[in-house]
Amino acid sequence: MSSLAEPVFSADVEREIFETTAFLYPQSIGKILLVARRVWIWIDPLRYRVVSICGPDRDVRTDQLFRHSLDAFSKLYRAKPAMFRNHVRHLCFRDYQKVSDITSVLSTCSSTTNLLLFFIGNPTHLPLLSAMPLRRFSVLLQLLFPSPVEKDFTLPLFVNITHLDIFYYINEPWESWSKLAKIPHLSHLSFHDHYISNAICQGVLKHCRSLEILANVFTTRDTLRKQAPKRAPLAADPRFVMMLLSDFLGDWENGAHGGEDYWDRAEGYVRQRRSGDTEDYMFDREW
Repeated sequence: MSSLAEPVFSADVEREIFETTAFLYPQSIGKILLVARRVWIWIDPLRYRVVSICGPDRDVRTDQLFRHSLDAFSKLYRAKPAMFRNHVRHLCFRDYQKVSDITSVLSTCSSTTNLLLFFIGNPTHLPLLSAMPLRRFSVLLQLLFPSPVEKDFTLPLFVNITHLDIFYYINEPWESWSKLAKIPHLSHLSFHDHYISNAICQGVLKHCRSLEILANVFTTRDTLRKQAPKRAPLAADPRFVMMLLSDFLGDWENGAHGGEDYWDRAEGYVRQRRSGDTEDYMFDREW
């Protein structure tokens, strides 16, 4: 009877294979963890690279390891806070949560670079957000800046931001938003639905010098098409696009896992506009 063969690959190559597989196929992580103890040590941190925190009543499927109820996640990060402090890079709050619960999670996941606060947030979170190395940020901005005054985009929170996605807010003149031009690395900016004024969009296109894309995003095709004529004054700038995004949360999760997201599609639309392949600024399809 022959003995078990020696490993074909070196430990470094073997680790790279498993890590690449886990990154490309995150749904396979649960099975990969069962291969061997050394594989568990390599791959277990990748389970927490992307975290979506759901409300307590949200159905969390067991095959989607990155989705956690708030109660379940609280037990995890209290048991091994260093794991979440060092390895969480993409963090999403999918439902309304208590301010104190959000504070606890933000305090723990301090290495996050991509954060989605889905209709939640509070001015008390600004110091915690400023301590993160955020590059991508999706937020209901009026919850962070509730007073109808100039938004302070010069805070440390925004110093590394390249992609900023802003949900519904109370519309205000460009002067209240003018410090957007102070965000040093802002290349991608999006506003959701029809609440943003043309004046603000024109101010962004004129004064945000590093900007590559300004996207006006809609959840339904009908609303997108109805609003398109109102945006005609912005059409001359190829950086401006109107686009459809029916499942924002799913799209965010797909992008966090390395797949295509709406920013990728917006970049494709802008390339078409710049190359002269199309003069249209409204894109009512989702690739």
